[in-house]
Amino acid sequence: MNGIEVPRVKSATAGRAVYRRVFRGFEGPLVVSVAGRSGVGKSKLLSNLRTLGIPVFEISYRKLGTLGTIAKKARSDPGIDFKIDGLGIKAAHAALQNRGVVVISGRMAGHLDNPKVVQAISKSLGTKIRPPAIHAKIFLHADPAEAGRRVFKREGDLAKLADGFLARASQLKRAARKLAKGGKATQAAELRANAEKLTAAAAAVKFERHPGVQHAVERNVARDERDRSHYLRRYGVDIFDTRNYGAVIDTTRLTPRQTLNAFLAKMRKAAVREKGWYGRQ
Repeated sequence: MNGIEVPRVKSATAGRAVYRRVFRGFEGPLVVSVAGRSGVGKSKLLSNLRTLGIPVFEISYRKLGTLGTIAKKARSDPGIDFKIDGLGIKAAHAALQNRGVVVISGRMAGHLDNPKVVQAISKSLGTKIRPPAIHAKIFLHADPAEAGRRVFKREGDLAKLADGFLARASQLKRAARKLAKGGKATQAAELRANAEKLTAAAAAVKFERHPGVQHAVERNVARDERDRSHYLRRYGVDIFDTRNYGAVIDTTRLTPRQTLNAFLAKMRKAAVREKGWYGRQ
């Protein structure tokens, strides 16, 4: 099968047109799971898939509340993991039933068809759940140094964004004080209100300040090993064992668009293998 070259798209409408062209004539269902260590490019990949109009389901603690708070609770409450991972299984079954396409992402995305995992979730939720069919399991990999560099840049960009909000809020507050002294209370109140909005926006930007790339590398490794141990205790599975995946994409030297092209090629290969679809070759 020839490789896929997805052009740069500037709108969701253009993205959906590209997807229809690449998968012309295909009828689902098609369930694809994607996982990987920190900094390998999953978030950007999922964003690009959404731009193409491909449904994405992220298995994330965010679905139950604030990420940090829920993640901390999950360490001692197995029911949280069972509920979150159960939602991933539900998303897979929905795509299968509706003959649709879905990409499921998360630490446990590649294990949602594991009978042992499904049994544990079923027992916790008090309902019988069948293991869903997953047509392609794809693992993203990157050299730890490159993964750390990406995280360092991403978190640095977020820090700059938050700092920019705060700097602008400070400017507005100073201007508001001058207006208030000049008797312009209404304009001063408007500036203070805008400053409060910017301060709130800065607080909503979640990031971690890294003093250097090596610090980001070390934090990535620590985070991944903590999660690996967590799921080994919870389900008895190694979330980073690539033998559980049908394909591994090394994103170390790939741009986000090249990663997208490689991922779509794996999706098409799964469609050919599982559904007998040949589309445009």
